[in-house]
Amino acid sequence: MVVAMIFTSAIAAAGTTLTILLGLPAWMMFMGWIAFGTSSGRVVEAPSIFICLVLGLLLGWAGCVMVAQLSRWGVAGVATTVFVVTGIAVLTQFLPTIGRVTVYFIGITAFFASQFPPAMASFNSLGAAGLVGICSGVLSAYITRILTGPSSA
Repeated sequence: MVVAMIFTSAIAAAGTTLTILLGLPAWMMFMGWIAFGTSSGRVVEAPSIFICLVLGLLLGWAGCVMVAQLSRWGVAGVATTVFVVTGIAVLTQFLPTIGRVTVYFIGITAFFASQFPPAMASFNSLGAAGLVGICSGVLSAYITRILTGPSSA
């Protein structure tokens, strides 16, 4: 188990280094890893998790645009945006394969928290860093499973 923890720490360091070298937000790499952590840790779930994270980022982007458009409404504009974006995210639970509500909220929260402008460059940066995080989580889960057995990952 100690060896698995050392490997996980090394993967986290490598993922962080990669995101920094690519000019991406390192904190978003960890958001991707957290998104993967909401699953059972199986590699086959990674594509679904990435799709949900990306769709969550898109909802966050749309929410930023909506808040700006409704700014004249003051706090009511923010409340309306939260109601709409949250409602959409919660409804995704009924979608097969891509109904990971928690991952949508990770994407939404990440976009808002980034304070990036609602632009394609922002979306690309956050999405790419999230993908590095999901891949890091996959690698960590895979190595842990090899080192400790299937029930430990």
